[in-house]
This record gives sequence, structure tokens and C-alpha cells, in this order.
Amino acid sequence: MVSAVMAAFAAAACSGTVDDSASGIVLTADKSQITADGEDRVNFTVTYGGADVTASAEILCISDGSRVENASFSTNTPGSYAFTATYMGETSERANVNAVSASAGSSKYKKNYFIAEFTEAYCINCPDGSSYLLGYFCREIVGFDNACVLAFHGNSLGEDPLAIPVTAELMNDFKLLTLPSFAFEMRVAGDLMTQRGALRNAYDESPAAHCGFSIASAYDEQSSSAKVTVKLTSDIQSSYRVALFVVEDHVASIQKTITGGEEEDFDHRHVVRSLLTSSYKGESWGQLAPGQEMSKEYTVEIGSDWDLENVTVCALAYDNTGFVNNCLSCPITGTVDYQINN
Repeated sequence: MVSAVMAAFAAAACSGTVDDSASGIVLTADKSQITADGEDRVNFTVTYGGADVTASAEILCISDGSRVENASFSTNTPGSYAFTATYMGETSERANVNAVSASAGSSKYKKNYFIAEFTEAYCINCPDGSSYLLGYFCREIVGFDNACVLAFHGNSLGEDPLAIPVTAELMNDFKLLTLPSFAFEMRVAGDLMTQRGALRNAYDESPAAHCGFSIASAYDEQSSSAKVTVKLTSDIQSSYRVALFVVEDHVASIQKTITGGEEEDFDHRHVVRSLLTSSYKGESWGQLAPGQEMSKEYTVEIGSDWDLENVTVCALAYDNTGFVNNCLSCPITGTVDYQINN
């Protein structure tokens, strides 16, 4: 079971409320997205020890340092805004609100949902977790074409040939204590066997995309490497961090089964092979203005035992809320252009 702290975090992130149980102060926003027309407003509530203290608390927009008057915020400037509340010398966690261009109405970019799966070869429940994630959640709820699923393998239960170092870092940062587990858009995490409701709620509460990727990858057989060009553009003014992963699907490797046996050539799906950026939290691409495009190139070294036809690169865009706003996967030998809503 995930720790009580993480469970509380997950429930809070799904509802738009961040519950700081240590200080007892909670800042709630009644919506996570507004139209940047000066009229559409987000309204805040502040509670302390369960009591409504909105009238006495100070609410700040930490994105620009301004004070929020009358616990209500509107703007004419598209962008991502973060807010905190202070009361009795204590400060809440952030509440995040996206302001979308009035002329755009809603983002022109198709929304893809990032789901991290934490799994291991010697976890007997992990195949069931993966079956739920792929066989039900992605197929019936999200849609395969709308999901970027990355399986991070670790070594906590035994030597997993597919383990990579970043898995332990991620699980530690999210305080995940059991397998299989998940992290949705890097904002909600939990146990994939017992907290499937939190995963569904996180999907239902996911904000609209306000940015989009284009990826082109050219493989060079002589060097067994690929040059990957990643482009990012935005509907709104926001800072971005971009993380890039190399993923191989349908990897045959060992897996312990629920009966206690071992399957030598188990079909492992969406296995993360490597992290191309310096951190899973991404590298800063700075501020993007609406309509501005940025581009960077990366080199991918292809393992000798990888099946090239099953290898993709996956890019994650973290906006200034600190969470993943959009993502895109591209074959290592192909190109995927900006995905535009109809």
C-alpha cells in the first residue's frame, strides 16, 4: 500500500485541492482552467483545520507576485498560474490554473496522456497490473492513440534485466512502496492494484493540452544510432521542461508469475530503455510565447539486442505547474508531426 502521505496527495491532486496535512491549511480552486478574457474567473476557498478562513487568508499568485483580491482571479493574458494561501503564518501548497486564449477557445493541440507504470520481473502482481492498464484503462477509457505508457523496471525484488536507475529515483520521489504502481502526468501516483479509482479520477481531472510536439527521427545503420529532432510550440505563455525517453515494446524477458513459476520469454510492453535528458523532470526550454516554436536535437544509441521496429522515443512537456501537460511518441525510424484537434 502506498504511504498515507502519498494517498492523501493523490486524492488532493485529483480534486484540485492540495491538502497540507502538516500545516492544516488547504487552498482549493473551483476550476483548473479559465478563458483569458478578463471575465472568466477562478474562485478560491481557504480552510484551516477544516474551518473556512478565506476572508482572513492572503492568497498570492506566485507566478507574478500579485495578491488575489476577494479570493477570485481573472486575466487577459494566457498562461499557467500558480497560487498559494497564507494564514496564521503558514502557507499552503500550490494550486495551479491554466488561462487559455479567448480566441483559441480550447487548445488546438490534441491531448495525449502520460502514464508511468512501475514494474519488476519478480513482482507476481505486475502482469495483472499491466493487463489492467493496457487491456482496460488505455483501451476502454483513454484510447490507445491518446496514451503514452512507459514501463519503468526496477530491482527491488530481484535482478531484473530490464531495470534502469531512474526507476528507483521515481519511486522514491513519489514515495511508492509497492508494485505495481503508477504515476499519471507526474502529478498523481498510487498502487496500481488498489488505487485504480485514483488513476481514473486523475484522468477525468486532467487539464487540457496547451502545447504540442513534433518529432522526427532518422536512424543511421552504420553507427547504430538515431538523430532525433524534437519541436515544441505552445498556445500560451509558459515555461517548459522537456524530458525524452527511449522505449521498446514487446521485449521478451523473464517474469515471475502469480503461481510462483517463472516465464523466461514473457512479453513485456512499453519498456523504458533509457533516459536521454539529464533528469526525468526534463531540461529547461525556457519561456515560450503563444505560437513560438523551439527545437532541439538528441542522439539515441540503439542497443544491439533491441528490435528497431519496436523502438520509439517519447517526449514529455512539463509546464510551469511542474506536471506533464502533453506528450508524444514517435518511431525511432519515423516522423510524427503536430497533432491538431479537428
